[in-house]
Amino acid sequence: MPEEQWYYLRGGEAVGPVDTAEIKARAAEGILRPEDLVWKYGLKEWVAAATFDYLFPVAAEVREPRIALPPAPPVRPAVALAPGGIVLRGAAFLVDLFLLGAITALALAPFLDPEATSFADSLAEVDRFQPILVASFCLYFALQESSPAQATIGKRLFGLVVTDQDGHRIGFLRAAARNLGKYLSGALLFLGFLMAAFTQRGQSLHDLIAQCLVVRRPRSPRPS
Repeated sequence: MPEEQWYYLRGGEAVGPVDTAEIKARAAEGILRPEDLVWKYGLKEWVAAATFDYLFPVAAEVREPRIALPPAPPVRPAVALAPGGIVLRGAAFLVDLFLLGAITALALAPFLDPEATSFADSLAEVDRFQPILVASFCLYFALQESSPAQATIGKRLFGLVVTDQDGHRIGFLRAAARNLGKYLSGALLFLGFLMAAFTQRGQSLHDLIAQCLVVRRPRSPRPS
C-alpha cells in the first residue's frame, strides 16, 4: 500500500506532504502541536492533530479553532498530476548520464590499463566492469527516486518527480525494478523510452512495467 501523505497548517498555509514517520517525528519534536490542524488523503476535512492517538498518545484538551477552516486538498490528487514530458525527461536523463559518466571515469581510472591506446582496447577494459556499472546505474536512480526528494539530480533540475500511479512516493524495490526496465526500453531500439510521447499519462515502457509516473513536481496545496 502507498505511504500516507500528510499536510498540516502553519501560519495559515498548508505544509506537506510528509509521510507518517515524518509527521510522528515532528509531533515528538514539538514542531507539530496537538491543536494544529492536519489532513491526509481519505479525510473529508481538516482535523486537530490530537485526534490521532498515535501522534499524541497523551494530548491536552484541544480547543475548537477560532479560525475559519480552509477546504481540504483534493481527495484524488492523481488527476492533477502533469506528465513530465519526453523533452524534460530526456534532458534530465542526459544530465544524470553525464554525472554518472564523470563519476565512473574517475572511479575506474586507477584500474584501467594505461597501455590501452586504441578505442577497442579501451572498450574492452571498461567491459570488464560491466556488472559494477549496471549495479551503480540502478542504485544511483533507485536510491534517489525512492528518497523523500523522489528524483535524481537531473530530475530535480527540471522539476520532475517519480511517483506511483496515485501520486505517492515509491519504495526502493519498485524504483529498482523501474530502472532495470530501462534496459528493456533501450533494447527495443529505444522505442520503450519514446512511448512517453504517446501514452495517455506520459509513461515509458519501464514506467508501465513498474506502474510509475514521472510528473512535474506538484505544489503543496494552499488554503483559499
